[in-house]
Amino acid sequence: MQDETESFPNPSFLRKLSYSSSHLVLLTNTLEKPRAFGYYFQSAESSLLTIHPAPKRLPIHWENALYELYPTKRKVDWTQRDDIGQIELENSRRYDRPNRNPMNPYKNHSECVPMHKWQTQSFPTCNLIHETDLGQFFSFMDHVGGGNYNKERQQRQEPRHIDLVHELVRLKAHGYFRDVYEIKDHDKLSKVAFKTNRFERTFDAWTLDRHRMDALVMDRMTRSTHIMDIYGYCGVGSLVEYATGDLMHMIYKEQARDVSRMRRGVQLNKENKFLRRLRYGLEVANAITDLHTIESTDGIHSAIVHADIFTNQIVKSEKGLWKLNDFNRCTFLYWNTTSDNETCPYVYTDYNAGLFRSPEEYAYTLQSEKIDVFALGNILYVLLTDNEPFDDMREEHNSTMIKEFVQNGLKPHLERDLYVSDDPSVKAIIEAMEMCHELDWRKRTRAIQVRDYLEKQLSIIISHIDDNKNISYGSAGNGKPRVQHDKNKEEGTLLNS
Repeated sequence: MQDETESFPNPSFLRKLSYSSSHLVLLTNTLEKPRAFGYYFQSAESSLLTIHPAPKRLPIHWENALYELYPTKRKVDWTQRDDIGQIELENSRRYDRPNRNPMNPYKNHSECVPMHKWQTQSFPTCNLIHETDLGQFFSFMDHVGGGNYNKERQQRQEPRHIDLVHELVRLKAHGYFRDVYEIKDHDKLSKVAFKTNRFERTFDAWTLDRHRMDALVMDRMTRSTHIMDIYGYCGVGSLVEYATGDLMHMIYKEQARDVSRMRRGVQLNKENKFLRRLRYGLEVANAITDLHTIESTDGIHSAIVHADIFTNQIVKSEKGLWKLNDFNRCTFLYWNTTSDNETCPYVYTDYNAGLFRSPEEYAYTLQSEKIDVFALGNILYVLLTDNEPFDDMREEHNSTMIKEFVQNGLKPHLERDLYVSDDPSVKAIIEAMEMCHELDWRKRTRAIQVRDYLEKQLSIIISHIDDNKNISYGSAGNGKPRVQHDKNKEEGTLLNS
């Protein structure tokens, strides 16, 4: 790689070159393929993304066979409008998107200072990242001596093909900012996830800072068993713990399993389902509490706001734990030096998409870590109903209207059979959800209080299950009530179970 002091082509040219083909695999027909994650620059634009010495190319018939066996999963549509947009970016004041959230929301507020030194630091491990090789996406096995290339085919002089044995790298998923690749570790068995900037996104200082903050949070939260682990970070790439699926993926699997059981005539046990969902909700509350209480024992002075909690940010580790993931939209809270022991709220100026957010986010007013608590209430709603908030309103109202309803205090709809249920797990989830959905963020409870409430309720429920585990709490809306729930108190009380 040439000297880094050479002039770099602008990022818009880099992205435009990447789009020269709609298939990522076919990009190798015109460019040498880099063997490691990262960005490679040199003065000659015609050979951009090349490293020296260049890796040896596969024979062309191997490339064709590879594409036939495993065509790319991703296509990027590049229109004439996109070309015009790229040209405008070459000399445009809009390039830096002044409406989006600044790297430091307290830039114009001198009274706000960092709570911790690490909030302004970065700890990259670039050597570790660049040890990850992308030069060979697959392992291959020749047909000679067995397999499909048998003696009969040899006698007919059929051309040899390539058997795909196992993938070393696979495009697994993507979010708004990043692509996620599943990678086999050095033992070719263990899985890790590699996250890097999507081709569609701008490569600039703001993007770099988003990735810095994401890696920094995961690094600081290593001690928590409820936050995804990180193994390395550099630039816009990071190696993190592998996840087997997210919350909605789990719900869809459980729904499919329930349908299969009903078809076989197996009676479903809703009590076990809601008790299980209560446990899941407690795990999520633990994750958010850990995030908000880093280097704080009372949960009052939070240093980090996730600011983007959806069902797809709650992922399941290979060990079966639900963990909080993806912090590239987070905000670091600062101290307010003009007040006694308080942090500075902030304003997020970029677009707040989705119907999972708090009223203050849709109103673009002052925000704090309480927006995560409101999102926790929506997670509990999903666990209770198997539906995302306001799914029942989408046919008659657009998202803008629903956001206005939320600002005015609208809460997700619950069926009557859940409200009148005598299942203590249902009662606990509903109460915790209502604690989270307080309209005024200043009055809204904290994550640690929700965590403590759910933990206490779960302990009460388990303590009243007898040794044979055969106690029934009655189906939702039926049976004699066995739970007395006083909303003026912090917890429900089981009666004569």
